[in-house]
Amino acid sequence: MKDNRLIIKNVQLFLTAEKKAKKIEFTDGVNILTSNQRNGNKVGKSLILKSIYHALGAESHLDKVLLLEKMVFIVQFNVSGVNYSILRSGSLFKLFDAENELIVATESASKLAKILYDIYGFSVYLPSRNEKKLEIAPPAFAYMLNYIDQDHMHGSSFDSFRNLSQFTNYKENLLYCHFGLFDQNFFELTTNKDKLSEELRNKNDELNVIGNMLDKIKKDIPKAVPENVETLRIELNRREDEYRKIYSNLKKIKDKLIRLRNSHAEILFSLENVKYHKRIEDSDLRKIMKEHTCPLCRQDLHDTLEIRVIKNINLEDLSQTSLDLQKVLLKTEKDIEKEEETYYKYSNKLKEYKKILRGSVKNQDEIIKMQGYSDLQAKLNQEWSAEHNKVLILKDRIKFINEQLDEFKKKKSKVNASYYQSMKQDIIKFGLEEITDKSIQNIRNVVSATGSNTSVITIVWYFNLLKLKNEFNPEAIKFPIILDSPNHGELDDEKKGKLFEYLFNNIMDNSQCIISTLGFKRSNFDNDLELNIINLDNPSYQLLTPIEYEENREFLELLIEK
Repeated sequence: MKDNRLIIKNVQLFLTAEKKAKKIEFTDGVNILTSNQRNGNKVGKSLILKSIYHALGAESHLDKVLLLEKMVFIVQFNVSGVNYSILRSGSLFKLFDAENELIVATESASKLAKILYDIYGFSVYLPSRNEKKLEIAPPAFAYMLNYIDQDHMHGSSFDSFRNLSQFTNYKENLLYCHFGLFDQNFFELTTNKDKLSEELRNKNDELNVIGNMLDKIKKDIPKAVPENVETLRIELNRREDEYRKIYSNLKKIKDKLIRLRNSHAEILFSLENVKYHKRIEDSDLRKIMKEHTCPLCRQDLHDTLEIRVIKNINLEDLSQTSLDLQKVLLKTEKDIEKEEETYYKYSNKLKEYKKILRGSVKNQDEIIKMQGYSDLQAKLNQEWSAEHNKVLILKDRIKFINEQLDEFKKKKSKVNASYYQSMKQDIIKFGLEEITDKSIQNIRNVVSATGSNTSVITIVWYFNLLKLKNEFNPEAIKFPIILDSPNHGELDDEKKGKLFEYLFNNIMDNSQCIISTLGFKRSNFDNDLELNIINLDNPSYQLLTPIEYEENREFLELLIEK
């Protein structure tokens, strides 16, 4: 059977300006990231866990300073036995294959999502905010069931990621997507239904317009005057004014495109210039190390430390400049693409108006002759009959789709029945008496608790969602379960122990699990799980170090330059 899992191999954090870094390795089983119970806060456990899905396209609740594009995140991961790496700096993502060859560089979450979803063999589509159409969701929506932030445990709310307002009221659709009920077949049915429903509305509107025109013709036939040349002339003048406006807009867009393309060429030239200077600096540095001579005056140097420091600083500055230029290049390419689309739209409009104007001028005599009300009435009657038949066909097609969608409603009932039974069992296990039966009868309902029970019900709710996904969509990819201090809050020792036992007993299908906590002791738990315990013993706020920067700098440089 295919090992359909996403495994995090390591996470690497870089502050290039300070020349500091941190790399944490993980196994494909259960990883416990822990620190001293007494003084182990603020050592970076949460930062490490937040960074994983942040690098993979989500927006984690990171410190504002880190969000000012100062930190570079790298995650090396494996999907179904194939290795990948991803680099994130601000809004820039660079995805690489097993040979460190660039797959994509983008600032678009949607573009990144399409590529990652192809790799995962799993995708999330949700109704858009303003249009009743399905849109591909950013990567965060794929990881939603698998990550809990210690500061955002709010029961059945998805609050562990930021910037989720692209979609409204998405919770129910998102869950059924993860459970495999709303698969591609459902999306196609829904999309077709939306398309047919919109077409039906348009056809009904057309029928109303034709009907109103027929009513007016019946009323006004005695007063009809076919030779209304002045009306035609006014319409022709109006078309000419619109043509001139479109032509003017097209010229402005063309000028803007020229400026953008010139800017694009300049950025490419600057990037090549940076690479050229990096090669010179690197060559000088090697000569200094080998020959102990000054690269400028060729004099012998007894101590090369100072000039080597200068050369290294120059190399770091050039690397950062290269990264910044790549971001500007992507934005410029995006602007060019947008303006080209606008130019194409206006160009087509211009062609349409040219055709209309030629036809209006050339055939105005024929048009006037054909304005007889009797001919128009006959034509409109034919159109009404044809449109009415189309409406009947559309209604039959929509009815057929609704019958298929009814099957999904039956599956939803099975999901909610399983959800209720599983949640009820866990609620009894933890003595969560404040949780009512009504609140767990449907996955869309709100489930919440107070005090120390908040973190407990949050963990229970998330794990029950994972159980449902495993039950109803077992072939879907298993994302890592990442829990940031699940025992965070006012839990006593007994509840903490009980909660960890629950976690260990419910980690299913060999899913990778990464948990952070204070003062974890393996001896406190009697189970057969192989635990990879990672102890952070660094001082508070000193997770990243210069030593690890030097150890991992070469890989960072490799990804930057691709």
